[in-house]
Amino acid sequence: MNSRRGTIAWTGSIALLAIFAGLSWLNLELSPEAGAQKFEISGFQVFPIISALLLLQVAALLASLLTPKLVGRVISGILSPIMLAHGLFVVVGLQSSLQNAIEAQITEITGVAGFASQAEFVAFAGDTYLWVGYLLAIFMNLAILLTKSLSKVAHSEARPTKEALGEEQDLWETQK
Repeated sequence: MNSRRGTIAWTGSIALLAIFAGLSWLNLELSPEAGAQKFEISGFQVFPIISALLLLQVAALLASLLTPKLVGRVISGILSPIMLAHGLFVVVGLQSSLQNAIEAQITEITGVAGFASQAEFVAFAGDTYLWVGYLLAIFMNLAILLTKSLSKVAHSEARPTKEALGEEQDLWETQK
């Protein structure tokens, strides 16, 4: 993968992460006692660290564009374990984080805290499974970061300057 394609793929994976994190991961409808409200839980509510990781990725992408290729490889290598750990955390802690986000929303709406409030006030909870798309975007991002960090840097030969070209022509003319 050349540098331009890698950068475009990295930008696309960051965009996919942002899109899937912003979509509704869970739809809830409260009982009439709680106001019969409908609301959605997004990935940003379930895992608040997502926004910080997206900003870190954008900053790393900009830094890799403005620095030599070797530095971009190092940046990608540093981000790879961070995204791997985040992906594992999402897989392992998804259900408990969803429950915590639901509890926070219900507490904000009804004023009743605790797990019992969920059983009492939630009339319908529909999982949209869009978190699967977020997980796939994490692993696509991880694959792109690993590819970028493990790819060989092509050493480009330095182009001769105009002065060096002028010197070569003068040397040739002196040999005539």
